[in-house]
Amino acid sequence: MTRAHAVRTGRYGAGMADDGSAPAAGGPVSGRFVVSVIAGEPTVDPKPTVELDDGHLGGHGSVNRYRGSYEIVAGALVVGPVMSTMMAGPEPAMRQERRWFDTLATPLRIVDVSAGTVVLVDDEGSTTELIAVPVGPVVVSGVVTYLARIAMPPGAVVTVTLEEVSRADATAVVVARQVIDDPGNVPVAFELAVDADAVDERARLGLRARIDVGDSLWFVSDTAHPVGVADLGGGRRHELVLVPAQR
Repeated sequence: MTRAHAVRTGRYGAGMADDGSAPAAGGPVSGRFVVSVIAGEPTVDPKPTVELDDGHLGGHGSVNRYRGSYEIVAGALVVGPVMSTMMAGPEPAMRQERRWFDTLATPLRIVDVSAGTVVLVDDEGSTTELIAVPVGPVVVSGVVTYLARIAMPPGAVVTVTLEEVSRADATAVVVARQVIDDPGNVPVAFELAVDADAVDERARLGLRARIDVGDSLWFVSDTAHPVGVADLGGGRRHELVLVPAQR
């Protein structure tokens, strides 16, 4: 037998009690999760994921997809035999996947469910942590600014994009964009509407911004500002500090 973990709350739409409150530890479990810690060791990209839905379990190990069944027994999520694809990948990812599958094969008690985080403990006292993936429409917000001591020119246009930057050798995919005309001086507030259901829970996301005046680029992001999928709509405000463009 294998055992798992989980639970989610609030705008994340998973594991909620009928009255909208967070479930108690060891209570009902459902939803999509990113695994942030395995047996006391933080995960790295590509992080494993797990989805729990009415007795059915599945997700990505780090390289391979897997599926199985589960039930809750005495405050633990007990998973039946897990089947996975048999693809090979980079050794660090394969090693992390093996740790995840090994952890699912040990008893895990659901000991804490709060603020979108589920903490599970095995018989040796090692913790595994899950972070719920948001569902439905969410908002990514923050401000755009720059350090130069100049006023924003009339007619300036600020463009903010949320991009999927999972592959270094591929063009970034725009997930959401906001264009702000004549924004006034910095800091300039932005709010991006994002459909969380359309974002792969394994995706690496980044925020970028630029300021154009007429046909000229004045300021631009020199790197993508990272945004975790599990952080979408979580209330965090991002600050994008732009640098002067080469003109």
